[in-house]
Amino acid sequence: KKIGGLLVQGRLRTPHAETASHLYFASSSSDSFFQCFSTHPPLAKRIVAIFPRFDGQFPHVKMLPVSTAEIQQRLEDSYAILAQSAATHEGMANAISSAITPEQARAISVGFRNAALVREAIPDDVLRTVHQPMGAMAFIYALLLDLDDSARAKQLKELQPNTAPGVYDQTLKLQAPVATLDERARLALIDLALPALRHLSLPQYEELMRNTEMLIESDRAIILFEYTMQKVLERHLKPKFEKSAPPRSDFRAMEPLANDCAVLLSALARMERQDDAAIENAFAAGVQQLDLRTPISLLSANECNLPQIDAALQRAAQGTLYIRRNLMYACAHTAADDGRMPGREVLLLRAIADALDCPVPPFVNAADAAQSSR
Repeated sequence: KKIGGLLVQGRLRTPHAETASHLYFASSSSDSFFQCFSTHPPLAKRIVAIFPRFDGQFPHVKMLPVSTAEIQQRLEDSYAILAQSAATHEGMANAISSAITPEQARAISVGFRNAALVREAIPDDVLRTVHQPMGAMAFIYALLLDLDDSARAKQLKELQPNTAPGVYDQTLKLQAPVATLDERARLALIDLALPALRHLSLPQYEELMRNTEMLIESDRAIILFEYTMQKVLERHLKPKFEKSAPPRSDFRAMEPLANDCAVLLSALARMERQDDAAIENAFAAGVQQLDLRTPISLLSANECNLPQIDAALQRAAQGTLYIRRNLMYACAHTAADDGRMPGREVLLLRAIADALDCPVPPFVNAADAAQSSR
């Protein structure tokens, strides 16, 4: 009776409904052609067989509300369809058809699905917190708390007198859920927190940057995640709160930056790969993308550590937009050479992108999304 009371009476909105009809209690196909061969008698007739007094009237039954997962899936599918159809739109064909192929549209859809998976892994209370300025400050502090109990206690002791009581209390509440997040979720939440952080007052911004530096330097060492966070905050908040001269463009050719290119590509190639051949292949994939006539060689691990990466990025950031974009593209090819993007590669690539003020090329996100889906 409930199936009969539904608006579509259990029918599926898909051309493949008949192939799955044997799995369902009611007829899943709305095609009248298939009704001739239906193995399902009409619902009313089946009910009368076990309940002879049935009057043939089905009670009205409300559909279950659409789930969040269904909404996300519809959004992803719609985006992919729009991306493909836009390529053939009159007046836009020349500009878009060469830029978006059906394969790229599907990759975009996979990227949205992967983003939805990251979103589902984030606790709702953490997500709500990062949308408020004070909560976003507390979230940044919680991200930087050490996993070691004694080191974390030292950080909190230094943090408490240097921040507002409400922010400190929120930091304590966030430390447990934040500690369970992986790198992708952490980066996603930092991005979500940035709009709220832009609404800080100047004194609050200065407090945030002082405390961030204090938490990072508390153990007299800096790890890749901390370095990446610094670059993200500098790129997105510093221009809002600090007056600074326009970036210089001291380098208009790639040759003076050849050694810096070698440092960055070598670091990315060695980040997660252990096999020498795989490292060489990843490095070569990036070199092939460089507009560089000077040959460069793969550096040892000791020649491309974090301080050397930072020095290389400071010089590369003084290149023209073309130079920075070309280097970013080469770095992306190195990172995505093997079709997989572990967390540390994601972190370093994001740090490079923010230091160079260039977005990560979309094919990297697509490759990463495809690997995550698998």
